[in-house]
Amino acid sequence: ENKPYRISHLKLASLLLFIFGALSFFWAVNIDFYITKLLLWLIVVFCFRIGLNLSNNKEDLIKISWLLLFTGSIIASIGILQYLFYPSSSIEEIYPTSTFGNTNIAVQPLILIFPFSFYLFLSKLNNTKSPWIIALLTSLIFIYIFYTTSRGAWLSIFIEVILISGFILINIGKIFSSE
Repeated sequence: ENKPYRISHLKLASLLLFIFGALSFFWAVNIDFYITKLLLWLIVVFCFRIGLNLSNNKEDLIKISWLLLFTGSIIASIGILQYLFYPSSSIEEIYPTSTFGNTNIAVQPLILIFPFSFYLFLSKLNNTKSPWIIALLTSLIFIYIFYTTSRGAWLSIFIEVILISGFILINIGKIFSSE
C-alpha cells in the first residue's frame, strides 16, 4: 500500500529552518564556523525526530525523567568537584563551569531538568528507595546551582518552585487519585 506522505506545518517549518542553516555554507566567514553550526543544526534535527517518535505512556516518561535527572546530577557533580578542588590560577577566571564554558550556560539544563524531580516524587510507580535517590540527585543539582552564584538561576528555581507548588495545590485531588 502506498500511503501519501503527509507533512505538517511544523515539519515543513523545521525542514526549511534546517535547509536554511545548511545553506549558510555559502555565506560563512570561515569553514570551521559552518561545520560547528551545521553540527548544531543536525543535533536539533535529530532531537526533533527523536521527540516526535517518543511514546507518551507513563513508564517511558518515568524512564526519560530518570535519565535526565541522572544526567543533570553528573553535570552538577563535575561542577561541584571543580568548585571544591579546581586550582584557580587567575582571579578573573570564573568557575565552576562543569562541562560548559560559562556558569550561566551550565545551569540552564539543570533548571530545565529540575521539575522532573517533582514528577518522579509524585509518580506512583516508585519504590521505597527511589525518593532518597531522587532527593540525593536533586540536592546535587541544588548545591551546584548554589555554587555558581548565578542570580538568574536562583530566580528561575524560585519561580519554578512557586509555580510547581501552585500547580500541585490546585490539582492535589487529581494527582493522588490517578494511577
